[in-house]
Amino acid sequence: MSSESAVTPGWASEEPILEVRNLEKHYVKSTGWLESFFADEKRVRAVDGVSLSIDRGEIFSVVGESGCGKTTLGKTLLRVIEPTEGEIRFKGTDLSSLSSTEMQEMREHVQIVYQDPFEALNPKRTVNGLLRQPMEIHDITSRDEQRERIYRALEDVNLLPVEDYLDRYPEELSGGQLQRVLFARALVLDPEFIVADEPSSMLDASVRARVLDLIDELRNERDISFFIITHDIGAARYLSDRIGVMYLGRIVEMGSADGIVEDPKHPYSKALIESIPSPDPREPLGSSGIGSEVPEPVDLPIGCRFHPRCPAATEHCRRADPEWRSVPSETDDGRMTECHEVEPKQQPPE
Repeated sequence: MSSESAVTPGWASEEPILEVRNLEKHYVKSTGWLESFFADEKRVRAVDGVSLSIDRGEIFSVVGESGCGKTTLGKTLLRVIEPTEGEIRFKGTDLSSLSSTEMQEMREHVQIVYQDPFEALNPKRTVNGLLRQPMEIHDITSRDEQRERIYRALEDVNLLPVEDYLDRYPEELSGGQLQRVLFARALVLDPEFIVADEPSSMLDASVRARVLDLIDELRNERDISFFIITHDIGAARYLSDRIGVMYLGRIVEMGSADGIVEDPKHPYSKALIESIPSPDPREPLGSSGIGSEVPEPVDLPIGCRFHPRCPAATEHCRRADPEWRSVPSETDDGRMTECHEVEPKQQPPE
């Protein structure tokens, strides 16, 4: 998939920091021993042919309903989950070809911040111990260097004064403070790329905004590229340079954050935008108009996988798989989508 914008944005670099080509993660669906004798093996296509690129210093968000494959995609990018097929290149290095030892060394440069700090942080370690642990794993053993990195990381995530937090345990911190500790734990390794899984979903509105601002500050101050996993399109627009809309293992639309929200092309993108609540409490809650939850990514429908829920589906949609193609948009943001019903962008004559 190409995702080049018509106008080069300020964060764009000559070469992407991360490139993904035809990435797949399939699981064999478990069956009972008796059923296995009479039924063919069924595969859950959690990630099914995703291609994208992320520039240095870019914040890219992937949005979609629960069960669409967002978290699996994020974990597969860093080989926290091993891909079934596809190519993942970080600064030109094919991550999928690295040995486990080589991948361990690479994790100094690529980090993940998990969604639930209560599960991700060892409750028996202090903040100081939690931040020292990844450095010890990566053989950063100088106590002076460890101390310097810990102080810088806690300062960068605004846990100040640092001395007030070093000896605290997770149970002594608020949800917002715990989320910041998760970011600090990633930052002590001085990474260049971070996958953040729903970084603000467990926080109240005021703390959520501060965490989103923190991500933007880290991008600007440390030149870190981010891949954000979220179901909150409003947060994605506020924070991101570009958005990818995901449905049943596929990226079905990709473009600038403002462009996706203001001028969605794919029917699924439109449904997600329509379901965003209005800030005016007097207005009724919006409805996506598509009904039902995301189906299980097994036994996928023939043709466009969104057609059973799509109000604009035609017979052609039910028969043929749509191609990934460039389409015109009001914002001229290099929009790409998978939809039969959206006219492709006309290429200028040579």
